[in-house]
Amino acid sequence: MTTPSRTPPSARHGRAGSGSAKRATTAQMKATQPAPGQRPTATDLKPPSQRIAAQPKRSPSGRVPAQEPSAKESSARLRSQSPQTKPSSARIAAQGKRPASSTRNPAPSTGRHATGSSGTGRHKADSSKSARRSSGKRSGKLPAIIVGCLVILAVIAVIAWGPVNRSMKIKAMDAAKTDPTKMPEALKAADDFVAMVQDPARVKEVILGGHGPAEVQIQLAKGAQLFPQLISIAERTETTGPQRAAALNAAAEVYGEKSVGERLPTKLDEWAKDAQSPDDVASAAIVLVAKVGGDDVVPTLARIAGTADIAETRLTASLDGMAKALTGASVGHAMGLLQGPNRDRVLAHAAIKTAMEKNSGGSLDRLVDFAMSDNQPLRVFALECLGKHAVLADNPDNDAKRRNLSGKFRPYLVKTTPPDVLAGLIKADKKLGLSPTIDDLLVLAADIDTLALPEVDKAMLAECFGKDFILTKTTTSKQLTEDVLAKLSKSLDNAKLRSVAALALGQVKVPELAGLRPAIDKLAAVGDKDCIDAVKSLVGQTIGRPDVVKVNGDKADAWQKWLAEDKVQFERVNAIKKWYGENSQTTRISDGKDKLGANDEYIKKAKGEIDSWLKNPKWVPPLGMTKKPIEDLNTQLKMTGKEVGTSLAGAKQ
Repeated sequence: MTTPSRTPPSARHGRAGSGSAKRATTAQMKATQPAPGQRPTATDLKPPSQRIAAQPKRSPSGRVPAQEPSAKESSARLRSQSPQTKPSSARIAAQGKRPASSTRNPAPSTGRHATGSSGTGRHKADSSKSARRSSGKRSGKLPAIIVGCLVILAVIAVIAWGPVNRSMKIKAMDAAKTDPTKMPEALKAADDFVAMVQDPARVKEVILGGHGPAEVQIQLAKGAQLFPQLISIAERTETTGPQRAAALNAAAEVYGEKSVGERLPTKLDEWAKDAQSPDDVASAAIVLVAKVGGDDVVPTLARIAGTADIAETRLTASLDGMAKALTGASVGHAMGLLQGPNRDRVLAHAAIKTAMEKNSGGSLDRLVDFAMSDNQPLRVFALECLGKHAVLADNPDNDAKRRNLSGKFRPYLVKTTPPDVLAGLIKADKKLGLSPTIDDLLVLAADIDTLALPEVDKAMLAECFGKDFILTKTTTSKQLTEDVLAKLSKSLDNAKLRSVAALALGQVKVPELAGLRPAIDKLAAVGDKDCIDAVKSLVGQTIGRPDVVKVNGDKADAWQKWLAEDKVQFERVNAIKKWYGENSQTTRISDGKDKLGANDEYIKKAKGEIDSWLKNPKWVPPLGMTKKPIEDLNTQLKMTGKEVGTSLAGAKQ
């Protein structure tokens, strides 16, 4: 067997050494190569052998002996050591990745010179990129500067546009002074100017400056609410009639609280009243007089409206003004027009008619005279006022007047009277409470459905009888009321009047009337639905006995039975009252013991009955009576009984 030959150790060591040398040389060459992106130095440009030779020799310990760097290298090293701006991610991306070999085999720490050269290159590259970034920033600010300049120019334009636009409006207003065809544009410019400046003082300056014709100045003053300027325009001698009328109308339109006390045209009354004044100027002056008002405005307008043959525009303006200013104290001036030459035209004016009617409450006598007039429209108007607003209070002063008025109305309360007049009379009758006309109205009520009077029917008549005719504040009016109740009760026997009479009786709300109980008895005796409804209303509400209503309900026979039992006590109380009224003065000895003895016996018996009623806690007065009058009657019997007893004792002696 052949033994394999072995390489001598020295040979292996030699080869191994040569490999190490090659690796060292390669490493040194790489160490001396410039880094990517760096400018090569003079050493880097030498051949590899020279570069290796130029490397400083290492000492046996492996260290490189210190060498003094050249001036160029010192400068490069200082620049590389100066603080550098941290590269952004974008710059790193722009530089690209380093070769893999440099990453795996970093340069040894001994490659100082090469490293210094590489740092110098990077510094220059960073400086170039920093310059480019600064240039980019400056170029990025340019659009913002341009926008700012444009904004400033826009603000300047807006500031300048106001005066320019106002000047244009004034120029448009002035154009109408020489060219009347441009008046519409001038008036539009005046409105725009007022809206633009929103300052009455500036508008006043334009007017005082004489810009635009009078029509335009009126438009300016009206828009800015300049009452004094409108008055000044109206007073100018060169102002034409239509212009003056327009200025006065505008002044009336803008007149308000701020204008109170302002100077009025010195010729205002003349323009309003003078027949020679143009109608349009007169009408406008009248409108302003009415708007300004005052204590004498109604009399002034009434004098103008009362002028014979007055133009329709003037009359209308006067009546319009009066209608707005009329009060109860001044309505007489308007009423006076109904007796003048323009009566028919005044009655045809809706606003003044409404105002007179509203304030006619204190004109009773004049309206009654108008109601008796032969002029049909005047009669109807007067009766309408009486029926809505007339007042005749229930007091002693009006007892005679109520009878007198009833006497004036009665001749016309007949079926042959024109329907509108007859309806007005009935409504006036109701409003004034003219109860003496009850007989005439009951005759009309029987045929009220066939008469077909405006706003007059059974319900209206029932309310008249049961409410408006029930007056009790004076002795006279109370007697008239008792007469009304008696006639209504009697009317229940008339089939045509029964429903009206029953409905009227059911609305009576005065419980102490003597005729109330007989009316209840009569209603229950008739017993139809309308009558029983009236009984329930009178007993439950007027007299205040809902318990009785609950017991008897809607049954006529139940009411008749209950009332018959209750009537015994009712009549007994009335009998005692009647006796006392006839015998209360028979208390002296001179009356004789026989008369005194009879009186004493009657008083004791009557007083005993009343005492028994009053002591019973469950006792209630009979329908149509209250407890207090019965208590008073008992007290009177007691006092009279003492006097009679004393006199009787003396008479026996």
